[in-house]
Amino acid sequence: MTKQNTQQKPVLYLNASALKIAACSRKLYLTVIEGWRSRSFANDIEFGSAFHRFAYGVEKLHGDAGFAAALMDAKTYFETTPMVIKSKKEYLTSLHLLRVCQEWYTGVYQKEPFKVLQAEDGSPLIEIPFELPFREYDDCIVKLVGTIDRIVRISQGCIVIRDYKTTSSWSAKEYFQSYELNVQMRMYVWALLKIIQSAPDNALLKQFNRPSQVAFAIDGIFLNGASRVEFASRPLQFFKEHDLEELELLLNLESDRLAELHRRGLNNMPIRDGIIHDICSGKYGLCPFYGACSSPDNHSARSILAQNFAQKPYDPLASHE
Repeated sequence: MTKQNTQQKPVLYLNASALKIAACSRKLYLTVIEGWRSRSFANDIEFGSAFHRFAYGVEKLHGDAGFAAALMDAKTYFETTPMVIKSKKEYLTSLHLLRVCQEWYTGVYQKEPFKVLQAEDGSPLIEIPFELPFREYDDCIVKLVGTIDRIVRISQGCIVIRDYKTTSSWSAKEYFQSYELNVQMRMYVWALLKIIQSAPDNALLKQFNRPSQVAFAIDGIFLNGASRVEFASRPLQFFKEHDLEELELLLNLESDRLAELHRRGLNNMPIRDGIIHDICSGKYGLCPFYGACSSPDNHSARSILAQNFAQKPYDPLASHE
């Protein structure tokens, strides 16, 4: 299920999450083209979403009243959202959420040596969605989408995309190292530069129009059990021109492949190339579509999908994808 634009040409969305699963054509097809997704998300994912709401709220509202309102909003979201409780993540409760938010606010946020940039209308540059037309084909349009958590300016004269990550990883060093060649970092820097270049009259951002002036950083919230939470940030990462040129080449290849998958239609479900790439199982367990892909025929596969997943147009800007 893909979204239709006003000209009735289907719009296919590529975001960092879709690019991460692109090694399996069938998983990419089922997720982005047909729009299959979990009926509800796990509590660790919703915990991260609640923290994002809190961080967004304190940046937008400011002061003690803003802190209290953001805290209540995050708590309400977490307590009212249906979710699957993971067996080793029972400690991720609303009380633990309040603790994490309070410790981050007093121990990290209030001591940060930088400030979030403000738009020309005075609003903070936080939770910034982007939707960039990338390729148009005879039968579909591919757009690149994502949401930038916040943009800050540092004393070195550059701007930094800072991205919140909640994780249960025990090693900050290993966790940050895993992002060394991460597609999201490159894609967000590339996208921000494209946005700046397309709006040359924006006095606020036009001075930051080269890769050497835009960095990426991760602000990690490490949830290591009920009694332990740590906060750490990844050093700034800059990208060279050739890094972003390489990314654009890869984006073109994946865009072409996504358009081709769309062209095949429902009766020609892609082969299970995840088998040869050995990604049907990984460090987080089996692929969600494992049951459907291991079924004996296409009819059985579709029955399993209908019984275990919800189907709606894949739109990362309107949901968790």
